[in-house]
Amino acid sequence: MQEDQATVIVSAWSQGAYRQPEAWDLPFDEAARTVRPLPESSLWAISSDARCLWLLSPDETFYTVSVSEDLTTCSTSTLPLSGARLSVDRVEGSSRMQRDVLAVRETDWTFKADGQEFLSLTGATMTDQVRGTTTSDPRQALAEAVAALVDRSA
Repeated sequence: MQEDQATVIVSAWSQGAYRQPEAWDLPFDEAARTVRPLPESSLWAISSDARCLWLLSPDETFYTVSVSEDLTTCSTSTLPLSGARLSVDRVEGSSRMQRDVLAVRETDWTFKADGQEFLSLTGATMTDQVRGTTTSDPRQALAEAVAALVDRSA
């Protein structure tokens, strides 16, 4: 991964950890050193508790970077999804309005590969009622990309 993408990802991760101070106490350089060897990808997200960084590579390998129990180091696990028997449970919530113009719908996702859960997250889709545009947060975008692999493996 190029240095600038690693910096963007670790910066976003550390901002998430700033909102969840109990999530990790990693030095920025330690997190960057762990993220830098990962492949380039636009499909990555940070867990809501900021304890994990998830990345789906172009070759359909799923990476999880997790913060250790003592909150000072991180480790990486990989799961090749190509050829795995994938399944997904998806539960859509109801829409709620924010600022009278933004409809937010959260979706809970749970993914399994060969019967073993490897990802559980909640993503959100936001629809601007004035502009008519819809955007997904990074967790939703990642979940939708993995779900597309599930559809392909069926």
